[in-house]
Amino acid sequence: MALGTGAAWRVPANPVYLLVVPMFHCNGWGHPWLMAMLGGTMIFPNVPAADRILAATRTHGVTHFGAAPILLQMLAKAKDDAAPFDPAIRILTAGAPPPPTVLEKTRFLRFVVMQVYGLTETYGHVSQCLWQDDWDDLGPVEQAEMQADQCNYVPFVDEAGGMLNDPVAIKHSDDRWWNSIADSDTLPWITGLTIWAGRDVRVFEPDAPPLAVQGPKSDDLMARGFGDEERDIRIFRYKRLAFQDTSIVVARSGYSKQGGYEIYVEDGTYGMPLRNARIEVGGYSAMATT
Repeated sequence: MALGTGAAWRVPANPVYLLVVPMFHCNGWGHPWLMAMLGGTMIFPNVPAADRILAATRTHGVTHFGAAPILLQMLAKAKDDAAPFDPAIRILTAGAPPPPTVLEKTRFLRFVVMQVYGLTETYGHVSQCLWQDDWDDLGPVEQAEMQADQCNYVPFVDEAGGMLNDPVAIKHSDDRWWNSIADSDTLPWITGLTIWAGRDVRVFEPDAPPLAVQGPKSDDLMARGFGDEERDIRIFRYKRLAFQDTSIVVARSGYSKQGGYEIYVEDGTYGMPLRNARIEVGGYSAMATT
């Protein structure tokens, strides 16, 4: 991973790296090994506060650092009246794409942000959104759209930072989002938040039962059922693929190094036919369930 990061991130020899990615996140996303390989200097801030990070970056001539989206938001909101960084600072951020307001401020500071995906707690980022030169002339809203994927990993936390759920958010359409949740009920919590925030939205549980296809043979199994079109789906993106007389949402997940898919059926009557079809193309007989 360190070798791949060095190539995609365009890290030169002797970089100056600010370590703010926790070591429990795949040993700092493997960046300490990358710095050792390239003869880099590592800066360790005592407190991950925005003002201290900006000050350390200026004082030590930092060239690179990795940051979760929340840290980018902290830096974007920090009161820093100094001139933009020169030369620019290259930043890796994992998880959800930075919102336009954050991109606008970081662009002013001359932060070059590259978004990456992966299960960063265990094996690091394996999918990277490489910046395209023709994106430089776009505004922050358009830039955010170019970096965004159709699906995002969005942990839900309470007011104390405790984990409530770790769903995948799927942009179903311009005015609808799905939260594909783990094993807990988040409907009352989301409803309460929307009422508290005064949002004009309707929160409900759609008729869209998911079916997971996981493991090292998931690509081949899906191709036998849907054709090779599913192989073009990137991690945390989805496509609508044909099934019988309807279309279904097929999303590629990033939870496992082996890969896998989640299939969302917007009409529950297609659930069992879809399940049985997947079993049959896998070479097994469909089993009756109750």
